[in-house]
Amino acid sequence: MINIIVLAITAACVLFGFILGIIRGFSRSLLRFLLIAVCAAGAWFLRGLLTDIVMGININGQTLGDMIAEGLSSADLPSSVTSLVQTLARLIVGVALFLVCFLLLQLVTWVIIFPLLKLFLKRHPVKRHRITGAVIGLLQGAVIAFVICFPLSGLLVQFNKIASLEMNGEPILNMGVDLDVEGYSASPLGKFYISAGGGLFKLMTTDSSGNTVVSLDSATSAVAAAVNVSNEITKISNVLNENGGINGNAQAIADSFKDIDAIKGDLDDESAALLNDVLKDTAASLGGQDFNLPEDFDIKEVNFTAAGDAIVEIEKYSSAGSIENITEDSVNIIINGLAENEIIVDALGSAAIASVGEDDKIMFEQAIENSGASDEYKEKIRVLLGLSEAPTGGDNTEGGNTSGGDNTEGNTDELVPENGGEAA
Repeated sequence: MINIIVLAITAACVLFGFILGIIRGFSRSLLRFLLIAVCAAGAWFLRGLLTDIVMGININGQTLGDMIAEGLSSADLPSSVTSLVQTLARLIVGVALFLVCFLLLQLVTWVIIFPLLKLFLKRHPVKRHRITGAVIGLLQGAVIAFVICFPLSGLLVQFNKIASLEMNGEPILNMGVDLDVEGYSASPLGKFYISAGGGLFKLMTTDSSGNTVVSLDSATSAVAAAVNVSNEITKISNVLNENGGINGNAQAIADSFKDIDAIKGDLDDESAALLNDVLKDTAASLGGQDFNLPEDFDIKEVNFTAAGDAIVEIEKYSSAGSIENITEDSVNIIINGLAENEIIVDALGSAAIASVGEDDKIMFEQAIENSGASDEYKEKIRVLLGLSEAPTGGDNTEGGNTSGGDNTEGNTDELVPENGGEAA
């Protein structure tokens, strides 16, 4: 559908430009071409001012930005999400105003300015002037088509990132019509507008009015990543809540961790920084009500795949029924997977998720000592593996408990070996 619309716009602009070029001749076609260029430049420089005016319009005592914020507050969204959505709205309004301003300036110059200026130009009806006029008319039509279609194409690409998202299996936007944006993006015309106008579109949709510079592309990527990460966390929570812990569910959890790694791997630094802000504001959903991400948290530094591999190996050991099944390689996978991911260790809380058998303690202790973890996190890993007891006499709720249990009381039978391996 989008292919047909964009093709129709392009064909109409080029065709009318060609016909009008023949009629006008060289001089008047060149004049109109220059006026079109002025219209495009004028719309570009006016869009920021017009966006400020529109976003600041007072409606019943509220600006448009205030109304968006109030509407989002009813959904109890974190401040970072609200700010991100407000930025998205501002950028989209800016693109729409650019297109409206360009079309209005064209109309004004065509109806008023062009008729006045062409009085000073002689008409050249001879054939060679009509041919050169047709060529300039073609260029004029192509320019108009480009100025209209590159912002539309850019918006469609960004819209498709959000439109294709699902939250808990349900689409976020229920579109009644299939726009087939992916098909358009893969078409020659779509590739041309998206690639040729990509730099201009990013420049047009970058907001520097706040404390940070935010582009529409990065903002939509961050929103998409936040939704997808939330879906994976929900999957993990559902598995733990329905099946009572990690035992038997390790592979499903590891698969979700790998998916999160793939999600963050597609982000640029700007998108990752926006996602970090969102995750820090919604940290309770990761690890419990009292779980907080550090201020310098960076999702790109977390190796979720290694953490997932560690959980799989823990399950193998805990369900094997014999301590002989543990190899040095498995121990290293477990310890390194935890040592490299302090945030995962914090999220697991202070309840033991495994109980290392007596004969394996030395091997685990050596691996812990050889890991790159700090002394604090070495001790937390020992607690998680039943090698040390959790601190007593205080409220051990600095991290959430992904099994849904009480962090003040270790749930050591969740992954205790079937042979009744003794906890330290």
